Amino acid sequence: MKASEMLAARKAAKKEQAVKKYARDNIGNQRADRNKLANIAVIQVQNKLSLRSGAPQDLDSKLTENIKNLMHYQALVYENDRTSVTVFEKLIRAMRVVACIYTDSDLSKTTNEAQAAIEQLQESADLSPNQRREILKPVLRLTEYQEAYGEIIHERTVSKIGLYCASVQIALYTASLYNRPKRYIQALFDIINGESLRTIAKKINEKENVLREEVLNAAWHFFRVAECNSAVQPVSSIPELRQDGYKVLADFNRLKDFIQTAM
Repeated sequence: MKASEMLAARKAAKKEQAVKKYARDNIGNQRADRNKLANIAVIQVQNKLSLRSGAPQDLDSKLTENIKNLMHYQALVYENDRTSVTVFEKLIRAMRVVACIYTDSDLSKTTNEAQAAIEQLQESADLSPNQRREILKPVLRLTEYQEAYGEIIHERTVSKIGLYCASVQIALYTASLYNRPKRYIQALFDIINGESLRTIAKKINEKENVLREEVLNAAWHFFRVAECNSAVQPVSSIPELRQDGYKVLADFNRLKDFIQTAM
């Protein structure tokens, strides 16, 4: 080996050692990392086990949930009912948590298939009820999972799953609400609090029909946030916006406080 090659080899070896030292100093001891991961895994198992114990749900709650899901399934057999879609959006999210708690891979797979079925229906038109039933098979199967797990999931766990799912819903729909010019959100809040559409349209120099459409579009996303706080109904007209449940959150600061508390 030539002197120049030996020198290059020494430099390469020295560089490799420097890289290894940097990795040790900055990434840390791999054994310690494995210990941390093991501790986290133990805590996760303990948390899952704790969610499997407690007082059972009452019969009325279970029956109400089962009947509601079947009613909305039947609605989707005939049309893309927006409210029914949201019912299954919530059920899919909740049953994904259940699948995690009970390590149920089949249930997890069914939630994904149900999600795909709902999306396929929304993208399809002019389907017969029989065609819709075929697409909705995973959704019906998910309702059967929900009924079966309803016999063993405890009340405290149902409550915790509900709080988690509400937090996710609030985060998702706050983001989609804010994904529009602020003037339309402000117009929505002003209308909820009593101002007229015409007055606001003049004030922001917007055509009334355009503002109505933008406000009602924003109202759907606001409804999905507000329903996690109080009993409100989705709206299809401007007068319907003036519900007390909407007024509670129809302010940027109050909405921010609600979101921070929910998270």
